[in-house]
Amino acid sequence: MRGDGSNKNYTVAQLNAFIKQKLSQGTFIIQPYIESVTKSGQVFDFRLHVQKNGEGEWVITTIYPRVAPKGSIIANINSGGYTNYLEPFLEQEFKDDAFNIKKKLEYFSLSLAKHLDELQIEKYGEVIDEIGIDIGMDQDLKLWIYEVNWRPGCPPAFYLELDVVKNTIKYAMYIANNQQAIQQKIRAAKRRGAKKEQGTPIIAITGSAGKTTTKAFLSSILSKKWNVFESKDYWNTTEHTKKHAAEINSSHQAVVLEYGMAYPGVITEHCQIIQPNMSIVTNVGLAHVGNFNGDPRGVAKAKSELIHGMDQSGVLCLNRDNDNSRFLETQNFKGKTITIGIKKPADYRAYDIKYTDQGMNFKMKLQNEEIELFIPIFGEHHVYNALSAIAIADHLGFSPMEIKTGLLFKKPPRRLTIYNCKDNITMIDDTVHSHPEGVRAALDVLTNLAKHRTIAIIGQMRELGDIREREYRKLGTISSSKGLTC
Repeated sequence: MRGDGSNKNYTVAQLNAFIKQKLSQGTFIIQPYIESVTKSGQVFDFRLHVQKNGEGEWVITTIYPRVAPKGSIIANINSGGYTNYLEPFLEQEFKDDAFNIKKKLEYFSLSLAKHLDELQIEKYGEVIDEIGIDIGMDQDLKLWIYEVNWRPGCPPAFYLELDVVKNTIKYAMYIANNQQAIQQKIRAAKRRGAKKEQGTPIIAITGSAGKTTTKAFLSSILSKKWNVFESKDYWNTTEHTKKHAAEINSSHQAVVLEYGMAYPGVITEHCQIIQPNMSIVTNVGLAHVGNFNGDPRGVAKAKSELIHGMDQSGVLCLNRDNDNSRFLETQNFKGKTITIGIKKPADYRAYDIKYTDQGMNFKMKLQNEEIELFIPIFGEHHVYNALSAIAIADHLGFSPMEIKTGLLFKKPPRRLTIYNCKDNITMIDDTVHSHPEGVRAALDVLTNLAKHRTIAIIGQMRELGDIREREYRKLGTISSSKGLTC
């Protein structure tokens, strides 16, 4: 290991520990060690020097190899390296491949220059006039970028200063005489960049329960790397979505929204205001079922408006364990569907779920490795919410470490909030809103946490329609079986 002016010898175990420690501190770009050596074993690279000419087009000023002295891995001229002419060097080192390598280097030089120029225009509204590219070539003749510099120096052995100056002056004259054309080019590139920005993940979350918690988990994870627009907790009406549409801007690298509904057509309106390209249906339950003649299939149909209204080539996340989710209308969806679960096989499945003093522990396979995760909120139902967030974040390329850290989220208010009161009384506040699935989940948490007497104060469950009495009786039976005082 070379660094900080010293060399160290590492065992495999020490190297793994070193890498693990570095990865815990940040994000890195890495590449393998490149064997770019001559027949005599000396390290070499190529300097590609490109400029814009009097027509505003990229041209190659020069390409030349740089060879490191014996025993060194650095070919930089200022560090003892020396230069050579391109064609004799290629003939000596590559023989029959020399001509093709020369053409490859020329094509690569101009292609990369045009690409970087386009990026500079899209991001900053500026044009680049000159760059130097340092590349290596491995034993398979594959090119590897080492470094890109603006206004690189010229090796004095080639007397290239005059060629560089000529192109610089000619391009300066081009700029002076073609301001309007250059501005048009910049505007066109920005428009192309704006189209690319449409690829920003816009994630909509619906479901009978768990929307806000899932949104909070996902926003927390994505915020570890991106600037995220997150809707406020429980702001999930179409009027809220209209406000969000006015607030989202190009600085946001991801958008996470809740889409609520109580009647058919509402989610369709959400999607018309802001069309998501990624969607989560947490579950299909009995919330608002009274508005659908007491039939959960009606709720599923209304939730399916998200599937129909989203980008049809996008990503959809569904709960495999939720029985009513089988009624969701996924038959014609052409995008990618990913699944989460605990009891049934799924793309993202949690197991070994345990209550702790502060929340829930569980394990899962993520990126072909078993990892242990923790969420600072109680209840198996919140493990499902975490799984949906994990599935989307993993699909977007977030690392297991970023996901693990992001799960330590800010919990939505009045959602299984724990209060430690005097006389050793613990109160659990889950009073945001009430529906049968949510009450059953809260009762499970209560019985898992309580060590002595348990009391459940259950409020009204609205919009159950004709099944209201049946669901209240079910909860009475469950409460009695758990030994709860209600």
